[in-house]
Amino acid sequence: MNATKPMSAWQFALFRVVFGGYLVVHFAHVLPWAGELFSREGLLPDARLNFTHGYLPDPLEHFQSAAFATSFVAALTGLSVLFTLGVARRTCALLLWYGWACLFNRNNLISNPGIPYVGLLLLLCALVPAGEPLAWRGRRDAAWRMPAAIFWGAWMLLVAGYTYSGAWKLLSPSWLDGSALHHLLTNPLARPGAFRDLMLSLPDGALRGLTWAALAGELLALPLSFTRRGRCAAWLAMLAMHLGILLVVDFADLTLGMVMIHLFTFDPEWLPARRGSRALVLFDGDCGLCDRSVGFLLAEDTAQTLRFAPLQGTTAAPVLRRHSLEAQPLSSVVAVEREGTAHERVHVRSAAVAAALDSIGGLWRIAAWMLRFVPLRICDAGYDFIAARRHRWFPPACRLGAPDADRMLP
Repeated sequence: MNATKPMSAWQFALFRVVFGGYLVVHFAHVLPWAGELFSREGLLPDARLNFTHGYLPDPLEHFQSAAFATSFVAALTGLSVLFTLGVARRTCALLLWYGWACLFNRNNLISNPGIPYVGLLLLLCALVPAGEPLAWRGRRDAAWRMPAAIFWGAWMLLVAGYTYSGAWKLLSPSWLDGSALHHLLTNPLARPGAFRDLMLSLPDGALRGLTWAALAGELLALPLSFTRRGRCAAWLAMLAMHLGILLVVDFADLTLGMVMIHLFTFDPEWLPARRGSRALVLFDGDCGLCDRSVGFLLAEDTAQTLRFAPLQGTTAAPVLRRHSLEAQPLSSVVAVEREGTAHERVHVRSAAVAAALDSIGGLWRIAAWMLRFVPLRICDAGYDFIAARRHRWFPPACRLGAPDADRMLP
């Protein structure tokens, strides 16, 4: 097994921001109820009633006032903000893990399936090397790599948990007879709305089929994990199940923790780069923003599917001529697919950005799909807004002499 996993530093950085945002919102929502949940003045006055009592040194067991519980959760909210910003990320993750464990240790009644996986993610984030982008005042490490043991450890614990959960469900009559989903939809926690009404209008056979499909997905999660396609199928099936739960259960935190570990275990190799696309990206060679964007694409394009040339150069001139784009303003990036073939195709502005992202694959292909889902007029308006200000926001730069200069055409 390779020592590192081909997950880019940008993918991990985006995960950190999303996961940190989830933690901020979670603790902010808990904050007004901290005294009721985690102090002697609330739901569980005696900490000794918890089955985990004594297993963890927990300040909430010794300082049991509502004010201390509120301050404790407020501190976790602040740590979550720092984690999101990438400030001392590894230290913040370790402190957040300890705080997360203390809250559960003080009140075991808050238990839900996502709690152990959120704790796992915090421990893993404390182990992942520093140096990813989007870190406030952090130092970028160009050699940053995701350790394979961390990625695969998270993956195996995720799918093993699913299969274990499915095995236990085999002892439940409602899962065996297929009525579990109907019980969920008629539960007091069910979210009222059109989606729930639609589900309840389905024939009993359809609800039973969906129940058994969810059960099969859990049981097969571990066996499917021994092939790349199987892992992708298991990941998608279980993520779809959790998104469905979000739509029908009026308690989002029940499943959001599981969505977080799905985001962490997304494998960019499921969406490989389009090696046969022969894509050429034409950009303004005097633009600092364009230079940074090219640097980003060069770093993320590990399959080296993209080549680059300035719009002012000799490589761009015949391409622009062939497609009557000589009058194209320098503010417009141009992406050329299958350059030099009979199937050559060009994209400009936001469509060019989507084409470049689609070519390099991985998480960025999903970003390209999202861009293409938005009406082109709206995307181009956003593109033009940034392009008109790019010289004010970013100083000019030049990539001559860069270590990847062999992919830069004249």
